[in-house]
Amino acid sequence: MSRESIIKIKETEETAEKIVAEARERAKEMIAQAEADGQALCEETERRTQAEIVAKVAQLRERAAQTAERLRSENEKAVEETKKKVALRRRLAEKIILRGFDKKCR
Repeated sequence: MSRESIIKIKETEETAEKIVAEARERAKEMIAQAEADGQALCEETERRTQAEIVAKVAQLRERAAQTAERLRSENEKAVEETKKKVALRRRLAEKIILRGFDKKCR
């Protein structure tokens, strides 16, 4: 080989090494950026998910409170109806007992 060819080959090898070194450096930067972007996305997703969970829990608590209020109201009505029935049966029982005493006393 001629001296010029050897010099040209060495220059090409040096250029190739520089290109490879730059590519490796750029790849490291791209990986670091991708990791940072991924971490940021994970953190944002976690924040958004936590906010959604908080909102869902608030909705569930509201529905539970409404259900509890509805059931309390229904139970109060049932208690009142039962008290009325008990009072009517007590009066009926008293009348039956009084009639029984009345018959025995006659």
